[in-house]
Amino acid sequence: MNRIKYLFDTNFILGILKTNPVMLADVSSRRAHTSECERSSITRMEFLGLPGITREEESNIRRKLSRLIYLPLTEIVEDVVINLRPTRKIKLRNVGITVSHPQNFNERPSEGFNATI
Repeated sequence: MNRIKYLFDTNFILGILKTNPVMLADVSSRRAHTSECERSSITRMEFLGLPGITREEESNIRRKLSRLIYLPLTEIVEDVVINLRPTRKIKLRNVGITVSHPQNFNERPSEGFNATI
């Protein structure tokens, strides 16, 4: 069983999909492997729910997201998010990350960090 080291948010994955050189260099320097990287169901919903997405874009996104470990939302996570959002004033996509890995709540990842997918 592999140990999860990274949880990528939507913006970070978007940077990788767009082959942002800063993000790709950061991933490379950390030697991050997809077997160590998670993405949430929120990210999948954000990408695949985009208006005007083409079939080719959808296929590419699905293929790349499937390489990352899926972090599902459970009702327990949802309840924590519901209670956390009013007091923390953070965006929904960031709440999922906070709840899933609360030890990282006060830490900020380096600008644009993600992994090659």
